[in-house]
Parts: sequence; C-alpha cells; structure tokens
Amino acid sequence: MAQNLTATLEGRNKGEQFASFDVDAFEVPGGRDELWRFTPLKRLRGLHDGSAPATGSAHINISEQAGVTVETVRRGDERLGQGGVPADRVAAQAFSSFNDATVITVARASHLEAPVEIVVTGPGERATAYGHLQIRAAELAEAVVVIDHRGSGTFADNVEFVVADAARLTVVWIADWADDTVHVSAHHARLGKDAVLRHVAVTLGGEVVRRREPGGAVGRDDEDDALPLGGRARHRARGEEGLVVGVRVHEHEGGRRGHGHTLAERLAPLAVARRRSRSRVVDAAVKESGLDRP
Repeated sequence: MAQNLTATLEGRNKGEQFASFDVDAFEVPGGRDELWRFTPLKRLRGLHDGSAPATGSAHINISEQAGVTVETVRRGDERLGQGGVPADRVAAQAFSSFNDATVITVARASHLEAPVEIVVTGPGERATAYGHLQIRAAELAEAVVVIDHRGSGTFADNVEFVVADAARLTVVWIADWADDTVHVSAHHARLGKDAVLRHVAVTLGGEVVRRREPGGAVGRDDEDDALPLGGRARHRARGEEGLVVGVRVHEHEGGRRGHGHTLAERLAPLAVARRRSRSRVVDAAVKESGLDRP
C-alpha cells in the first residue's frame, strides 16, 4: 500500500519541483545547493546527511473539544502523505524515520469556538527525534489550530494540512524552543474547492529553526523582506548578536497560493522578553494579519 501511495503522490508532482518519500532519491545537500545555501548545514547535527538516528521521541499533547478527533496511527495509514510529498532530503528522512503519526480531524460542518491547542515537546537535550502531524478539516469545517513547540533537542518533522471543500483552517505555528534546539520542519497543504488555509509562523527560540512553507517554490530567508511565502524555505539561526524574531503570514485560497507578508517589524519589540510576552506576540500576529476576522 505504501509503495502505491508513493507512486501516486509523486506522480502529482510531475512538472513541478522534484519530490519523493525515498531519502536516497535526494543527494546530501551542500553549501552551494540553492535550496540550502542560507541554512547553516554544519549546525543541523546530521539531520541532512543521514548521520542522526533517532535517540528519543517528541511528546505531543492536544486539547480536547467536541468536533475534534485525535488519532495515533502507524506509517501504513493511507491518509499519511495526502497533504504532500517531501521535497528535500530532511523531510524525506523525517517521513522515513517516525514511528507514530498524529492525525487530528475537525468534523464536517464543525465551527470550533476555541482553538485546538497542540503542544509538541522536544526529545530533550542531546537527543534526536522525528515526527509527523496531519491536520484535517472536513467539508465546511472552520477551526483555528495553534501548534506550539517547546523544550529542547534535535527534531525534524512533516506537518500536513488537508482542507476539504469549503473548509477554513487557520494555523498559528510557534517555535518557542530552548536555545539549544535544532528544528527542521516541512509543511505541506492540499486544499479542496473554495477551501481557505491561513498560516502564521512565529519563531521565538531555538539555535536553528528551518521551516519549509506549503507549496513548491524556494527562496532566501536571511532578510525580513516582504517576499511571497508559498513554498519558500525559511530559517532562523541564533547568532552572536542575540535573538532574531521571525513572524510570517500566508494565505491559500481554493487550492491557489495567495500573497504573503511579514509582521516582524511590528512584533519584534514584543518579543524582547519572549517568555513573558509570548501570548502577546501570537495575539498580535493573529490580529494584524486579519485571522481573527471571518
């Protein structure tokens, strides 16, 4: 079943950027690789070259509410990969290395009054883990999901958003890691007719945080310019000058990529003491981007 799923999903990417579930289908990236040239590869602790076996596991906790189903599934579940196929070696490594995946489904026509809160805690200092999270919004559903990363360690994962016809899903993705954490995350999206996916990413901590947005294009992320966000690879690296705060917002409508913009200039002053003002940063990101409006 897994082989057939791979063949089918890879076929959808023909004519676009190369994608595969097979780690060996990708070369080990180097500093001159356009996809990775703004990422400090030597600080990824082997996530990119196969020298980082899993030595721990991340823990995930999800708030309970009516209309939301949470499942822990194994690799052979036919839903996994429906949101998209890994387009780089680390994403393929993460897909090949996780043991259990978490699938969260918002029921058909459900309009959730409160956000679904997902807390992902890293494997711990000097430990490495791989994960997989899929969020599904059934037809006509409306929901806000907050994915909050905490703790420490080395972590790579894939996050899928599968949004059915006329559903509306808002995602606030937060990297509030301890200063020693390395996190590489690939995001994938599949949208039905008249579906809307709104995606906010807030990076507050971590030594290196690299996030690949839903889509296919790749671009640089070493500056806070207002480049379109769809499919771009974003990274944050801690340097000698201290904390760098990144906030990105992007919207997809009806399966088409929309426009993107940055809110970092407005929000950076709020994150100087990131632990104390963390909720203010998230609230401001949602408000400024219009995600609090229907």
